[in-house]
Amino acid sequence: MCKAGIVSEVWITLRSPNRRALTVLVDSPLVVGRECDGLIVNDHRVSRRHTSFQPIDHAARAQAGDHLLQVTDLDSSNGTMLNGTRIEGPAFVGPNDQITIGETVISVRAASSSRRVDTMTTELVTPSPKNQKTSIDLVADAMVGDKTTPPVIADVIGVESQPGTLTVLFSDIESSTELALAMGDALWFNLLRQHHNLVAAHVRAHHGRIVKNQGDGYMLCFRSARQALLTAIGLQRDLARLSHSASGSGEDKEQEHPEENPWAATASSGSPNTRAQETPLRVRVGIHTGEVMMQDDGDLFGKHVIVAARIGALASGGQILVSTLVKQITEPRADFVFGPPYEAELKGIDGLSIVHELDWKQFVVEEISP
Repeated sequence: MCKAGIVSEVWITLRSPNRRALTVLVDSPLVVGRECDGLIVNDHRVSRRHTSFQPIDHAARAQAGDHLLQVTDLDSSNGTMLNGTRIEGPAFVGPNDQITIGETVISVRAASSSRRVDTMTTELVTPSPKNQKTSIDLVADAMVGDKTTPPVIADVIGVESQPGTLTVLFSDIESSTELALAMGDALWFNLLRQHHNLVAAHVRAHHGRIVKNQGDGYMLCFRSARQALLTAIGLQRDLARLSHSASGSGEDKEQEHPEENPWAATASSGSPNTRAQETPLRVRVGIHTGEVMMQDDGDLFGKHVIVAARIGALASGGQILVSTLVKQITEPRADFVFGPPYEAELKGIDGLSIVHELDWKQFVVEEISP
């Protein structure tokens, strides 16, 4: 425990997505990770034991210049970035440096030489290595005081860092191989880039996450089943609009800058891309909700992920298929129109599953009053 007085110590501030900034004093080796004995960070892209900070003693600080800490990556999945560059071994950091682990940004600063730190604050921030009490322990001790009645201790079970229940969405472009060959590499690459921009925009707007993508295929996840359906509907509407525009509506306008619209460029190229000209871009989508597991790199796995993928494989281009559970979760507001249920055999899943088609063309977008 540090006593009140003049100090010159090193502090780090962690800023994780959707979390308040946390500032801690580093006066002994500190491990940072998602599951560790040191500082726990609620960031799915951070490994269980991600990185460590080591104070530089006063004797060595003269040689280290402005550097205040030594940071070391602990063989994490996504690495530890120092000013945008991944570190390969121990590295020194100073007050103007920025460390990034996952989506968490860490800055370093030294306390002013004239700053006074009271005992209580120091205890709350950095527990003594011999007495690893957290700030919550200290508050609880203060509330109990001298009372003789022992405090009630909760028997907490099943605590883990897994995300729990998520809605998983799989999508891909129908007949993508044939389209790629018909369009040629340049136009196909441009189409994939624009398709990615559309997917990313809808996912960002509905607070989801792109788990991974490969070429034209995407795996997305959402905390809300409704947000997953809105993302799928928005994507289908955008693709239908672009395909319709390229096939005739506003044709002259589109042909002025064909490089900006691969659909219009293909339709107007006059090349032997007959297959691409006759086939609009159509995406098939499958959606399911359930408990999932997450790996250190953020990838998702488990039975419910497989179910979502198998439902996506059943869909045809322009279709959105959902599980019965997704329908039950999202239908109370009565603004989604679902088709009749039908039984389907999902590869690798025992028994028959019930799926429904979401009629995205009948979804009515609410007008926002000025």
